[in-house]
Amino acid sequence: MTVLSIQNRGFGCLPNNPVTGPASCRTASSSSYIGNGTQSLNGTRERFERATNHFPFAAELLEISTMWGGNALPSMMYGRASAPRKRWNSQGEIEEVYLEDGMGFQLDGTYNAIEYLKTANLLILDSNEDGYEKLSVDKNLQQYLKERLLDSDLLRTRSLMLMCHLFPGNKEIEPFQRGVLGRLHLQPFQSVVEYIPKLLEKKLLSTRQQHEVIGTLLESSTFSDRNWKFKALELADAMLVTAPCDLLETYAAIRRKAVHRLVVGTIWKEPSHLLERLATCPISNFLYWKWRLSRAEDCVHRDDFDAAVREVFGYAAINPTKPSTLEYLLGKEVRFEHARFVYLSGRFEDAKILLDQELKAINYERSEKLHDSLVTYLAGVNCETGNTKEAVRLTKAVLADSKEHSRSHVSLAEAYLHDGMTYCDPPTLFMDECARKKFSEAKIICEAVLQRYRSMPNFDTISGHDNIAKVDRINYLRVTTIMARISFIEVIFGGGDLSAALNSWVAVFNAIEKCGWSEQGFMEGISHLTMGAIYRCLDNTTESELHVKTALNLLNGAGRRHLIVGLGAIWPEFTEEVRLRKGGRLTAVLNAELPKSKS
Repeated sequence: MTVLSIQNRGFGCLPNNPVTGPASCRTASSSSYIGNGTQSLNGTRERFERATNHFPFAAELLEISTMWGGNALPSMMYGRASAPRKRWNSQGEIEEVYLEDGMGFQLDGTYNAIEYLKTANLLILDSNEDGYEKLSVDKNLQQYLKERLLDSDLLRTRSLMLMCHLFPGNKEIEPFQRGVLGRLHLQPFQSVVEYIPKLLEKKLLSTRQQHEVIGTLLESSTFSDRNWKFKALELADAMLVTAPCDLLETYAAIRRKAVHRLVVGTIWKEPSHLLERLATCPISNFLYWKWRLSRAEDCVHRDDFDAAVREVFGYAAINPTKPSTLEYLLGKEVRFEHARFVYLSGRFEDAKILLDQELKAINYERSEKLHDSLVTYLAGVNCETGNTKEAVRLTKAVLADSKEHSRSHVSLAEAYLHDGMTYCDPPTLFMDECARKKFSEAKIICEAVLQRYRSMPNFDTISGHDNIAKVDRINYLRVTTIMARISFIEVIFGGGDLSAALNSWVAVFNAIEKCGWSEQGFMEGISHLTMGAIYRCLDNTTESELHVKTALNLLNGAGRRHLIVGLGAIWPEFTEEVRLRKGGRLTAVLNAELPKSKS
């Protein structure tokens, strides 16, 4: 849910504001621009002045584009600025929002204006390498317009409010815009944010406009620039001091909790007064339960899965007999998250019942879809409970419309891995030919996914400005562990070179590092446990037991996790059997030899 869906956007979004109004009425400062004497600069200025006279709207579009930063502006923005957007109203239903007259773009004239400016070399095709055309204002013209419009508070306001209107809304309403426009719009939005302090100082933003800006700031914090996430939250919090709003304050708390948990790895304690707020309408009820879901994720971060289940227990709509559209969707989300938390706690039989209920509850007549996340956990719970063929059948059945790198494809690879393992016998180190076929199918999927990730720019670096979402880094780790487990099995059971198995688990360590977790824990423990089994197969008892004890130290502290299918129980048992078959000592014996904790 985006905060753009929370606000009463569009109800006279610019009321009685002296700086708003038709663009043709604005007064820009006289130009202080002095050209460098070259024909290029003068020619650019002449072309702009000609556009001002012959196609005024095209000139307005150039000015707005310059205020948006002037560079790499997605062309789809311009059409969207001419059209209404969708959002949730206070009753939890979808409605359309229009920009105030004079603030948006002319629907019929936008395309013609862009073509005119491209022909005049004032708006230039920047790139379309990712499939989305981006436009940039001529560099000379940018310099001229920035100086010409230096004191134009009206244009600053218009640029800011347009960008707030352009930013994407809820993924249930506009899934394409949510995924694409948010990423493409982030840089232009960051350009207009610098206007906010001066506009506030001059009292040029109404309360409603301020709420619009706060909402967009919070929404922008969901995208992948790590440093921006905190800056956006700080700006929103500062604006909420002078333009308070209970709904926005609650949403800000939800976003801050998420950012601290996902980026910093810490739990942010929300203000106590949030606990006392009551849900009085569908939109506030929605926010209340979103906040409860956020608290539940904090519990998961602490590995307190029972507390997470308690946080989401008892969800109800304001009117349970006739829930709003928004509350209906939220109810599905809460029930799925409840099942997920039960799964993560290791209660797989209970989780299977809950997940099967969600599968049966999909209303295809309402155009509801079977989402990757539900498929992932259904496949996972069937693997964990030994129903590996059902996991394969389920995932293969839903892949017709999926992309090669989808989560469902990775779930199929996990299902193939675990189905293949049923054809392996650790005590005899025998592997049936069926296992080889299953592993081969899994590797084909994983290699395609890994290639996609490795082709991403800067995937091997982690910085403050990180364009790779954490979910992608974790999925990369997930795929890497599948490949590493298969490598271990094929080498051990097939009599191959053990260095290949060692190298595959070194790759797992590297993938763990890419996730940016602040402390070593479960994943490092599982990796050391596997390395211990590999060294036991190399008859290196000292190195083997060193790795196993390192693993036990980590696992005793972190506990067993089920974030990646099979690693919590199936894989440790499998490696233990292999290690014992090669003459290793029981894990329980090695655990007893660990130094006792002083606590």
